[in-house]
Order: sequence, then structure tokens, then C-alpha cells
Amino acid sequence: MFNKEFGVFSFLMCLVLVSVVGCYQVIVTGPSGESVTTGPTSSKHQLKIFRHARATLGDEDQDADKILKAATDVAKSNPDCNATLTRDGDVEEFTWQQEDEVGVVSSKYDFEAVTSSRGVKVVKDVQWCGASETFGAYWGCALIPGIAMVVKRVPYQDNPDYETEGILWLHELGHAYGLYHVENYPKRVMLPGIAPEHKKLTKSECG
Repeated sequence: MFNKEFGVFSFLMCLVLVSVVGCYQVIVTGPSGESVTTGPTSSKHQLKIFRHARATLGDEDQDADKILKAATDVAKSNPDCNATLTRDGDVEEFTWQQEDEVGVVSSKYDFEAVTSSRGVKVVKDVQWCGASETFGAYWGCALIPGIAMVVKRVPYQDNPDYETEGILWLHELGHAYGLYHVENYPKRVMLPGIAPEHKKLTKSECG
């Protein structure tokens, strides 16, 4: 689960992605502890991907493929990991029963509705994750373990940063497979925070 706060933005020379003056920092909240599941070092993950009508995910599935490639590249940058993430069929549009159909996960009801079926659910915004009272502060969320994960584009839809999104998708997929946050381990994907250098996966995490 990702919780974000605005602060001084220095990461990746402000990435062109941020349209405000200042900086952007991401802080992740959620259960702490070491990863609890293990898996094979070579594995293929076919992910069914859905997007809400209010969320942007490039024409002809191009953005989804770029994010999955970035996630795969991050995973394979680890010597003990040969995981491959690919798309299972075309990206499909989805919705859930919601007033005005705004595509924003802002309550437990929204989250449960979106994650009740399998797949990656790309929404306009994620404003609720777990029992947090923080409003409008998440990039993604997944049950530990679960059959689905919900994510938004990072950080803005007009200038996507595929590498960061790949790390985000890996992190949330890790939660869905039963991995918890780790603490005090430099540059790990499952740290309670996201940054371009957070690319490390252990052999037990890669499955």
C-alpha cells in the first residue's frame, strides 16, 4: 500500500512528471515485517488488467505493456530473480456501483468492490487503503494476500514514469502474493516507500 505526501521534490530531477513547483515524496504505510512467502526464482505472471473509464491507460494497451516490461526489468536486475510479468489479453474497461462513477477508491466499500475479482485494477485515484484516515494519499493498495490490486497512474497521467510504475506494480503484486513490508533493508522493492532505486528482491520474494 502506498501513502504519498508532498514535500520537496528532488527525485530524478523532478521527473518532468510533476506539474507543481516543489518536490514529491512517497511514503508507504502498511504492515511491517519480513516477507512471509517464498517462490521459485524463475516464474511467469500473466496479469489480467482492467481500467476504469476515468483512468488513462494508453491506446492499444501500450502503457500496460510498458509498465509490465519495466516491472520485469526491475525483477530481472536481481541475480536470483527471473520473473516475467506479461499481460493476459487486452486491457478491459471496468466499473463498480458508485455514485457519479468517478473511478476513485475512497472507502472500504469501493476497495472491496474493486478487489472482489481477480486482476490489476487501474483507477483514477486511490484515497482509501485499510483503516487509514489519510485522504487522497495512495498510489496503490492490495490485500495481503489477495486476488487483485488497485493502482493509479504515477504520478500524473500525462507524463507517466514507467519505471516507477513498474516498481509500484511489483510492490502491490508482492502484497497480493502475501509479502509484507520490510524495514531497514536498503533499496528493496518491499520497503515501506517507493523510489527509483528500490529495485532489490530477495530469492524468497521472487516467485
